[in-house]
Amino acid sequence: MHKITGLVVLSGIICSLVADAKREAFVYDPALQQYWQHCEAGMEYTGRTCQGSVLALSWQKALLYCAALSADKVWRLPTRDELMHYYARYGQKRLHIVNLYWTSTTDVEHPELAWYLIPELRWVYTNYKELDGLVLCVANSD
Repeated sequence: MHKITGLVVLSGIICSLVADAKREAFVYDPALQQYWQHCEAGMEYTGRTCQGSVLALSWQKALLYCAALSADKVWRLPTRDELMHYYARYGQKRLHIVNLYWTSTTDVEHPELAWYLIPELRWVYTNYKELDGLVLCVANSD
């Protein structure tokens, strides 16, 4: 059985990405040829649903969290356009609708700000990088 593991330690919190052939921790998006985490940071995919408590992280910690999920893929925080595509394709069935999701895209005019998505409002806007938000990582298929 193929097994993928990654381990992240952020501010004393240990997070893991574990998958096997029957219960993958990621979903493949053929349109963008990318893998997306099945669950937000802090949660575990049980094969049917996500369980646990989501981690709300600052933008910088979100970048570090994704980068640390190396396993056999290079994980990263999605760009604004990638996250918007993912939301347009999968909608609210895969995202917590009332929370802020970070993207890796920094505001060009104000580098202290980064772009985020709030699914319920279908709203993409910028905010200070110190604000806590949810994290959904992405990896290219190679």
